[in-house]
Amino acid sequence: MKKNILILILFVIFILVITFLIKKINYINSNQQNNKLKNNFNQNVTQITPILESKNLISYMFFSYKLESINQNKKILTIYLNGSEDSLADAADLTLTFDKNIIIEKIIEGDSFVLYPRKLIKDNSLIITGVSLSEENKLKFAKPNTKFITIILDLNYKINKTKPLFIIINNSESKIFFNGKDITNLDKQFKQITIN
Repeated sequence: MKKNILILILFVIFILVITFLIKKINYINSNQQNNKLKNNFNQNVTQITPILESKNLISYMFFSYKLESINQNKKILTIYLNGSEDSLADAADLTLTFDKNIIIEKIIEGDSFVLYPRKLIKDNSLIITGVSLSEENKLKFAKPNTKFITIILDLNYKINKTKPLFIIINNSESKIFFNGKDITNLDKQFKQITIN
């Protein structure tokens, strides 16, 4: 009986040691993969940044838009990234405030960025973020004249059909970045969209 208990205790200790070693090995492998991804990203950015900085350009970008009608109550709002010819962006945040009679039906990601991690509708506001690095470590900088986002709108004329509806850009929160620098040209960026 004592021999069986001793064998059982040794077996449990053996299982615990094996479990600990497997978790340790998995933890080490996970850290090595994370470090490899970080190094690859840093290497990509390090290789590209000096080339862009060596051009000594004054680069800027800004948001522009195009509004199209599907019918009287449905509109397609497309937001674009525009800017100087050789400008690039690695991230952008866009915040729009909508008239209470405008309903956001659908949001369609554009081709400016690889990843749009934040598409948040809150009250009468929409917040969109685009970034140049995907979860798969794919890097794609945004260029001018690219589609940032498309929004399908439903106009709900409950109060007064003759009164125009407004969409306002929050310029303090709507920014375009490259290499950590704000490159937004607020003078060229739209301030408001009026829908008649």
